[in-house]
Amino acid sequence: SSGINAEWPLRPGFKQNNEVWTLDPVSKKTERVFPDPVLSVTSSNGNLYYVPRNSPRKVMAYDPNTQDRNEVLNAKQPVTVAHVTSPGQSPDDQDKPREPTFLVYTSGNTVYKVNRNNPDDREVFEKPGGSSFILDPRFRYMVYSSYGNKILKDILVEAIKPEVIVSNLRNIGDIVYDRDTQKIYWLDDRAGKIGMYNLKDDVGKVLFEGLKSPKKLAIDKSAKSLIWTEGSGARAELKKAPWKGGNPKTIATYPAVDGNEKSIIYDPILRKLFTLSQNKVAS
Repeated sequence: SSGINAEWPLRPGFKQNNEVWTLDPVSKKTERVFPDPVLSVTSSNGNLYYVPRNSPRKVMAYDPNTQDRNEVLNAKQPVTVAHVTSPGQSPDDQDKPREPTFLVYTSGNTVYKVNRNNPDDREVFEKPGGSSFILDPRFRYMVYSSYGNKILKDILVEAIKPEVIVSNLRNIGDIVYDRDTQKIYWLDDRAGKIGMYNLKDDVGKVLFEGLKSPKKLAIDKSAKSLIWTEGSGARAELKKAPWKGGNPKTIATYPAVDGNEKSIIYDPILRKLFTLSQNKVAS
């Protein structure tokens, strides 16, 4: 259940093993969302969607307000990654016309896109070989990394070969996407860089350089900012800066983050940052 609070810093020896936590730098508290270990997690419109580690064929939805958990998918094969694309990702979107909500997930060598309100409205794509991928159901882009050093864009509605849009990277640690601006943000953990590529205009640039072992990246759309983890162990920090570039600010330190996070997510509806940590031990 939810509501397990831990004062900042966490108690000595308190472990996190693939669990989802919230992190609030303002109140100086972390809160475990639920005790189930998960393989992946994302958020949409104030709900969390996750793949349970003990039931990898399922995708579950969690409402932090009611603490209800509901199964939204039971696939034939284990699900690697699942995320939901839906309208209303930020408060400014609330007056826009509603669009279908799609569950996008990978299973085996296939990417599936399913309309949550109409299961017959579905599409199947061959999964690229990259470790990270983003599928945009509105503009029909698939973006993915390949061999850790380049990012490709595949326009699904056109029978053309995928195009390399970012190259000469040392190792892609994370890729995140802002569907409203059609921009991707990438993180190169070995080169210590964060960059942007505009899929609509086909232009990109490096936003931040000289970072100390950046690991995972998230978007705060309400503040038009990027959030990322930097460093490891007792030197780990959570950074935030405008997505146009600028001076990063430290908003949290160890043990709230330890550089071993599997993913970080900011939900603009809940106004909370979520972390998925691997074998984290507070000291």
